[in-house]
Amino acid sequence: MSFAFTAGSLGDIVAVATLIKDLIKLLDDSRGSVKEYHEVVARLSSQLVAVEQVEKIFGGQAQTTKEAEIQAEVRQILAQIKKCAEDFKTKLEKFRPSFTVGGSKNKPGDVLKKVSWRLKREEIETFEKSMVFHTGLLEVYITLKSLYAAQSNRDYISRQITQSSNESKTALQTQSKILRVLGTFIMVLGRTLFFQLHQVAQACQDIKMTMAQMLQLMVAILPFLQKVVSGLEKLTPPPGS
Repeated sequence: MSFAFTAGSLGDIVAVATLIKDLIKLLDDSRGSVKEYHEVVARLSSQLVAVEQVEKIFGGQAQTTKEAEIQAEVRQILAQIKKCAEDFKTKLEKFRPSFTVGGSKNKPGDVLKKVSWRLKREEIETFEKSMVFHTGLLEVYITLKSLYAAQSNRDYISRQITQSSNESKTALQTQSKILRVLGTFIMVLGRTLFFQLHQVAQACQDIKMTMAQMLQLMVAILPFLQKVVSGLEKLTPPPGS
């Protein structure tokens, strides 16, 4: 299965990626001035990877209503990332003259700007939490893309079951059941997180830890699922063989 992105959707992705790159450049212009700048730049760079992966991973034509719904959800996440980055960029622009090499030629003003930036640390944290939250959701959907591929494989296996001997049929049914249970579990986990994690983010003091734990769980389960799929591919010959 695959997910289609229209020309407008691709434009959204490019706009978000470009905006994050602008933020990275804007922050990098302050090299040597504020430590937090460099930390935010590093994290923005890693989050940019997730945004750029979306068009690559979710390419192709949507086949079902569910796929269209997920495409809409991904576009919504991209829109939220864009708004978050735009708001933060607006805040950063007023600091740029003071943080560039040589400053703004107004030394007292530059000092005040740097002091003001220190007082804005909570805004940096809020921005980062929002970016981690939304790019984390993108990572979930990228993972779910692999699960849809596994589901397609399972459907193919189900068709093969009806054409197999009793012994082969039993083995295929067992493996298909394992794949179905694992796939359903992770699918439910991902979709539930999309609708409910925002409330968790509001109450949680450290959203970055929450997202890290969630993604670790997804990453821990996916390799096992992929091994199952790989085993099924070896046991199940392709059509026409």
